[in-house]
Amino acid sequence: DTEAAFYFDFMKHLCTWLGPVTLLGVFFFVRSVLYGVTVDEDSYMPIFGLIIILWAALVVRFWERREAGLKLEWAQQTRHGGMSDLDFVEGDAQIFKRALKHFAAFCVAVPYLFLAFAFIVVSMNFQGYVGVTSRGLAAPSELVWTEALIFIPQVARFAAPGGLFDAEGLFSSLVPVAVHVAVVALLNEGFQLLMRWAFSGDDAELVIAYRFAFESFDAYLPPLYLAFVQFNVHKLRRELLSVYAVDVVRRLFLES
Repeated sequence: DTEAAFYFDFMKHLCTWLGPVTLLGVFFFVRSVLYGVTVDEDSYMPIFGLIIILWAALVVRFWERREAGLKLEWAQQTRHGGMSDLDFVEGDAQIFKRALKHFAAFCVAVPYLFLAFAFIVVSMNFQGYVGVTSRGLAAPSELVWTEALIFIPQVARFAAPGGLFDAEGLFSSLVPVAVHVAVVALLNEGFQLLMRWAFSGDDAELVIAYRFAFESFDAYLPPLYLAFVQFNVHKLRRELLSVYAVDVVRRLFLES
């Protein structure tokens, strides 16, 4: 069975790739014990996180190559006779058709991606992740250039201390997160419909690939910004806990 063969080969591939990253994780754990630092205090932990992100991308990329090689190998084993000229012409036509679909998806996805990025910027201001301190709104001179580029004081003031949606409040801080989760869900659904329209519903693999890329963008951009641009572990933890809490409520009412 082809699916079973792919499953076992993928498990072998994954176990092989898990070896080096496991040793790296053990190294960082031993280092934290020896130096008496926690995950929040270890200045090298972001490097470990970045390595894991790159590792995950490489695992998928090399598996795609392995998968393509297996398909070719099995196809050659089951093929009887050589390929005719007509087979080559049909293959070229399929490649051209697939390239056109990618171009159409790109033309549709780029404007939508800018729309999603604009919302995420507004949402991060609304949640108090940009330009909000324990004293209130930060002065322009206090902002680093990465914050100044996306700082919207008219929106951020709602998350300032004493604001309507105080970022440090137990319940008030969840309102912007709930809005963020709801709008992102609508954006994801709209993007899926656009991709299906662009591909006329006859290429599910491309729809899934573009949808995965888009949803990864709008899901991980705020945590990546907090972790690797601001280096603010407190805000990162608050973001993850808030999204988790809202998602639990969503699953409770919509999926149970």
